[in-house]
Amino acid sequence: MDASPDAPPDPVPPTSDVERLAPEIKALILSHLEDDIPSLRSCALVCASWTESARLYLFRRVVCRPSVPTRTWDDFFAFLTASPEVTQSIRWLTVDGYNPETKKSSDVGVEQIVEALDRIPSLMGLYIQRVGFHPATPRAGSRGTRYARAATA
Repeated sequence: MDASPDAPPDPVPPTSDVERLAPEIKALILSHLEDDIPSLRSCALVCASWTESARLYLFRRVVCRPSVPTRTWDDFFAFLTASPEVTQSIRWLTVDGYNPETKKSSDVGVEQIVEALDRIPSLMGLYIQRVGFHPATPRAGSRGTRYARAATA
């Protein structure tokens, strides 16, 4: 069956040309969008290779607010467990103990900070704000136990 000369060309999947971009061009585009989270989210939906690259920018800075009921430490660690590839992207972690609903700061366990450090191998900066610390109660044999022993030795 011959196509008529007036027929529109066959549609080409929109991602086919995008996937062929040189990695340097893709990196340049994403670097210009570094602080534009909505645009980075859109880029992450383009294709699989863009998802991986956009993730590097989307998760570069992460804020954990353990005093907010929907963002507890358990939620944060569950997220890291469910998305281990994200841990490679996190460079700066902010732990903010302020709860906007109660207008109070909360306590954070030292063992939780240590566990976060263990799970985020590429971390370059840790910022802790508006928190109090309660004493560590590490589990026997955990890495936190070694830190607690070293601190008291």
